[in-house]
Amino acid sequence: MMQLQLYLTKTSSYDQIELFDFEGIELVQSIQDVRDIAKVFAEFTRTFTVPASRINNGIFKHFDNPDIGRESNPGDNLNFDATRRLDAELHLNFLLFKKGRLQLDAVNMRNNKPYSYTVTFFGDTVKLSETLGDQTLNTLAALSDIEFDYTSASIINLMGNASDVTIGSDTFTDSFLFPLITSTQKLVYDSIDNTKENNLYPHGNYKGVDYRDLKPALRIHTIIKAIEDQYTNIQFDSSFFNTTNLPYYNLFMWLNKEKGKIDIESPQRRLKASDFTAARGDTDEPGLAQSSTPAGGRFNGAQDIFFKHSKVEYFLDVKIFPSNSDSYNFILKKDNKEFFRVDNLSGNKHPMNMKGNSSEGSPRIDLPEGLYSFHLETTSATDFDLEIGVKKNRPSLVLGWVGELRTFVISYTASFSFPIAVEKDASELIPNKIKIIDFLTGLFKMFNLTAVVNNDRVIEVKTLDNFYASGQNVNLTEYTDVTESTIESIIPFSSIEFKYDGLDTIFASQHEEIAGKPWGTAIWPDRTSDSASNDFLEVGESYEVVVPFEHHKFNRLYNEDIEDVANLTNIQWGYSVNSDENSIVGKPLLFYPILPSTEGITQEQIEVVIAPTASQNISSYYVPSNSLKLLPDDDLKNINFFAETNEYSGTPFTGTLYEEYYDDYITQTFDPASRIYKYKAKIPDDILRELKLNDSVVIFDYTFRVNKIVTNFLTGITQLELINKSNLLSTSDNENDYTDNVSKTYNTVDTTKVRVDLTTRTV
Repeated sequence: MMQLQLYLTKTSSYDQIELFDFEGIELVQSIQDVRDIAKVFAEFTRTFTVPASRINNGIFKHFDNPDIGRESNPGDNLNFDATRRLDAELHLNFLLFKKGRLQLDAVNMRNNKPYSYTVTFFGDTVKLSETLGDQTLNTLAALSDIEFDYTSASIINLMGNASDVTIGSDTFTDSFLFPLITSTQKLVYDSIDNTKENNLYPHGNYKGVDYRDLKPALRIHTIIKAIEDQYTNIQFDSSFFNTTNLPYYNLFMWLNKEKGKIDIESPQRRLKASDFTAARGDTDEPGLAQSSTPAGGRFNGAQDIFFKHSKVEYFLDVKIFPSNSDSYNFILKKDNKEFFRVDNLSGNKHPMNMKGNSSEGSPRIDLPEGLYSFHLETTSATDFDLEIGVKKNRPSLVLGWVGELRTFVISYTASFSFPIAVEKDASELIPNKIKIIDFLTGLFKMFNLTAVVNNDRVIEVKTLDNFYASGQNVNLTEYTDVTESTIESIIPFSSIEFKYDGLDTIFASQHEEIAGKPWGTAIWPDRTSDSASNDFLEVGESYEVVVPFEHHKFNRLYNEDIEDVANLTNIQWGYSVNSDENSIVGKPLLFYPILPSTEGITQEQIEVVIAPTASQNISSYYVPSNSLKLLPDDDLKNINFFAETNEYSGTPFTGTLYEEYYDDYITQTFDPASRIYKYKAKIPDDILRELKLNDSVVIFDYTFRVNKIVTNFLTGITQLELINKSNLLSTSDNENDYTDNVSKTYNTVDTTKVRVDLTTRTV
């Protein structure tokens, strides 16, 4: 008999939720449904009801009564906070089946009394969207520590010598650099005509690339690590996100937050952890502790304050003591966006007052949930001392009832010098309109990745091909009802288009005008190469897999603008303007920065303008590329979906995203011989617990890939939605399966019809 148990899990205990004995709870599991192949982060989810029993009323803290008080510890509130999902586990016959998250949706009343609770159980991958919410990339605190001096010397150095980046305790070499991508200048190379503007040839007349027209790029692996660093409940395994997987690891994001050149008119500095003393005061109070988890608030040397509210109040007190009387501005940022600002301060000031009863400073402001940081602006070299206090108000608990308001305070001091040189950091420049979850979704769509949370709550990320390859063969023949089944067509789409969302830059637009198709875009099926495909693919609608990134077509320059192979230079360049040659932001741009010298390519010297009458010549600089390498060899991997002619080599690079990560799945799944098979099975709980979505299901002579599994735990019936992988299993697979089956007492073999042994099968 199959029995289901549901638990809310805590650090050291389990709360078992009682279930109705008459409700058929169904669990739907699917990793990549053929009907929605672009959907990611959705393994399973289900809504059901549980009784409003004495035990469940205690677990859900009598949710029907909003007047119940609160305990002093926010984690033990008497009120159940339905705005947050909780860790949960499903067990089959008291053994772990699935881990996930539980959400309380409603309490259902009868005769004005609670009768049942409606809850939803989500697969563990939901914690990605749940944790990240609407936060954008620029809110990642670790990116604020990736700094550089905005000077010509610093930028020229980073054009050819990438700097290392440290996230947490890990350092990643050559991860921050300036590629040859311009925001406004249309570059040329002409060794003869020295009158042309933006001429990279070093004529010495200061017409080369202006260093101020360049912007930095950051290795995307450091962004992944910054996500893990900030959100401690999100940890990825290294199956795909690793330093040896070069198509991923060598990928960079161009930090192009705004049109045109980087704004340096308002020098701004963020106070760093090293600028602060250790906290003093009530550091043992949850939410004020130096190393609190995000559940209570996290402090990182006071440079960043991460408040998580549970019906308590937080206030800030800031006092500033400059070394001179020059004007300065104070800014408090929430999630790296301006939250509070006071301009034109001079001398000692008290811009934020947590007491609320002083004539100086703004009235106190209750701080909503978010990550806060402190910033100053000034145009002079000034030393600053600061005193910062954090106050928390919460109710106390007296004999089970809410008592008087209690107050806890910690304080810091900070000192730092405002330099004359302009400093910038990655969080200021990274595209700030893309959500972290959309960035991750984009990577998953590019590389056709799957995410499964293991029992240690680590997110295992694999390509779909590797995910299926790591599964096992599971023979379900004896548990399957073959007296009644359904076989359906598998072709829900007439075509599938794989493309980037951002194709608005000038060279990509020109490509579409000339070629008649979007740059880097693949369309399945390729009707141009298979005229017979028209015979059966008109059923269904067109479908799109859209990646939320910009995709440039880069340009290899010709000497003297003469488009002849003999005049090709070794300079490849990117141009971030639209068809009217106006600077654009576009979507976040991903690309491979390459030093041509690493492939044995000699680079021409180019002129970098550093002042109206000054320039510097350099002969080592990173060029942008859509392919992992500039020259064709055995490795033709690139981030186009279609095998476009490579911008540098002039030959097609076939190792596209489609060929490398989608082709096998699409070809097998949407082959005319493929079908969706629907069976009902009564699978023993020990097998059902171990059945994975990447396992190959064997039923008689057929082997299938799982599309969907729906289990009703009241009836014990599992509905299998399967896709045939091939017409027949290999001989060895069949022999092993039948050898295993005939050894069981419930199988009989009529030897006049069938003989089975380890080496042969005769019918």
